[in-house]
Amino acid sequence: MFKKLVVTGFVFAALATSVLAQEAAQAPASPVPSRVNDQRQGHFRKRLARQLVHRNANRLGLTDEQRTQRQALRQKHLTATKSQREEMMRLREKRIAGTVSTEDQARARQLHQELRNSMMEMRKENYSLLTTEQRSRVEAVREQRQQKRTEMLRRRQELSPPKN
Repeated sequence: MFKKLVVTGFVFAALATSVLAQEAAQAPASPVPSRVNDQRQGHFRKRLARQLVHRNANRLGLTDEQRTQRQALRQKHLTATKSQREEMMRLREKRIAGTVSTEDQARARQLHQELRNSMMEMRKENYSLLTTEQRSRVEAVREQRQQKRTEMLRRRQELSPPKN
């Protein structure tokens, strides 16, 4: 009886493996990522960003008023850049499809710069909401991050073989 169960298990596992292998061989390998995967990755990025915002707010000891002001500032920024972000996504889809023109590429670079400038303005406004003590904490964290980055680069250079 035990031998029959073991043999049946092995046969079932072999059958399942062969079916999965056949499905993988038949499925076309598409170089264009599926929209579902893009949405999942976008959801993950948004969740991670929210976690970082809350973690940073807790580290800085923000008051409820400051949190509310930051949220309003973020919302204002998202509303102000909505059309630019939508156009950027359309250009991205054209690039993935392989139908992007040189004018589209130039427009994408321009939009990227505009969004970057807007983000920098939002950061400045966020920074202006902080007290002097909170600003000093921000600077300390930036300094630590820069030191870590420098240390990692040094380690990477030590581990990499010398170039001839």
